[in-house]
Amino acid sequence: MNKHLFRFLFAMLFAILLCGAVQATILELTVLDNVDNTSVSHATVFIDGSNMGRTNNLGQFYVTHSDSNDIMLRVSLAGFDDWSNVVKSNVTSLTVNLIRKSLKFNINV
Repeated sequence: MNKHLFRFLFAMLFAILLCGAVQATILELTVLDNVDNTSVSHATVFIDGSNMGRTNNLGQFYVTHSDSNDIMLRVSLAGFDDWSNVVKSNVTSLTVNLIRKSLKFNINV
């Protein structure tokens, strides 16, 4: 009898701990060029200041993060202005539009 009660209590405790575990959220990030809405591949993705990797050929990057904390996200690529923002912990999909840097040429005649 005590053996069955012990197993039951252990199973209940395990179930409670499992339900209370921190959940993870997967964020699907898509990076686009703001001029023509084409995907931007090889953009570097930073989370909380750490380099996490680069976008794929479709301009996508997947991030798994804690469901309880917001993240500071930055996207960078040469020829574009950096994009950065705080992303709420419950966000699962985000599109980032990178703005092309403008260059001015002065010609003196």
